[in-house]
Amino acid sequence: APILSSSAPRSPPLKRQIGLLAIPVGAKSRALISPVIRKFKNAGFHIYLFHYDTSGPWQEYAREYPSVTAPGQAKFWFAKRYLPPQVVENYEYIFLWDDDVGFLDIDAWDPVEFVRIMRTYAIHVAQPAIVDGLKDYAQAKVVKWNPRAGTGRWTSFVEMMFGVYSREAWQACIWELLPWNGRSYWGTDFAFYPHCAAAGYCRVAVIDAMPVRHMDKHLFKSVSMENMREMRMYVDAYVRIMC
Repeated sequence: APILSSSAPRSPPLKRQIGLLAIPVGAKSRALISPVIRKFKNAGFHIYLFHYDTSGPWQEYAREYPSVTAPGQAKFWFAKRYLPPQVVENYEYIFLWDDDVGFLDIDAWDPVEFVRIMRTYAIHVAQPAIVDGLKDYAQAKVVKWNPRAGTGRWTSFVEMMFGVYSREAWQACIWELLPWNGRSYWGTDFAFYPHCAAAGYCRVAVIDAMPVRHMDKHLFKSVSMENMREMRMYVDAYVRIMC
């Protein structure tokens, strides 16, 4: 049955939270990501930590935030298992980010404002525009920060690095799109728009008013054949067939 109030379905009712930050973390990203965790915590978000190495759980966070350790696994591998539609029912928006995010001014960047923009324009899937740290590939032109764009731009593509999803879109189309046996999940972002638009969730945007930095500028230098195989699978199944 549809939920008509702001409470998630349980007894006693649990007030639905504004958002969840779910983020994969490792020993090398600890110093970088700690200010981000504090930022979202102070904004009233719940936080899940997905440890992709053996450094977790981190003592200063383990008692406060759900922490899962699975060495060598990717962000969407965790999300498929630990963010099913039943869990996401408790949140309005899901920030599923990589751990190499940076900010022009972390004090000025406000996740609540990002949510306000998504609500105002009824956006289903979004990402902050990326200021730097992008390589020279076709999609970079779509997500690169455009300071003259005002609030943002409608698009048919957002990258998987710093995705933000409405509860409805995650439950209706994003979660089911993720395979259980994925490894890198490269190419998933190619499928977001065609798959979700087919289900009626077609408002996809890049938010230029709230840009971020991609700090890992060497990410795309280690491309494996397995990653490319996964990408081709998504492109063949969703982009070439559905669009």
